[in-house]
This record gives sequence, C-alpha cells and structure tokens, in this order.
Amino acid sequence: VNISCPNVHGGGMSFGTDPRQAAAVTRAVKAVTKKPVILKLSPNVTDIAEMARACEEAGADGISLINTLQGMRID
Repeated sequence: VNISCPNVHGGGMSFGTDPRQAAAVTRAVKAVTKKPVILKLSPNVTDIAEMARACEEAGADGISLINTLQGMRID
C-alpha cells in the first residue's frame, strides 16, 4: 500500500505524513483482505520510525522504506 503519495481524491492529503492517518489506512486495508499488507512509507517526514511503528501497531505485515526522496538540481 503506497501511503507515500498524496490522496488526490481527498484534497491532496498525504497519508504518509500523519501517523494516525497511516494507521487508519493500515487498519482499513487489513479489514478487507487476508493477504499480507505491506506499507510503503514516505521519506518526507521528521520521524520515519514513528510512521513505521504506527503502521506496525495497526497490523501491517511489513514496511517498505522508502519512496522517492525530494531533491533539487543545481547547475
């Protein structure tokens, strides 16, 4: 489950930057599948461990670190 990209249908809200939202998404997905649920986290947070713990506590079977890092190009 890619929670590192914005939810374009929810006004651009990013599930991957709020541990409560990340946990809610994890619980919602776990409730509708028997397959393992792996969350792909965003690197654009101040505490990635907090995000991972929130997903783990909500029942994630695995954590994938990380999506694309934001950066800049200098010429």
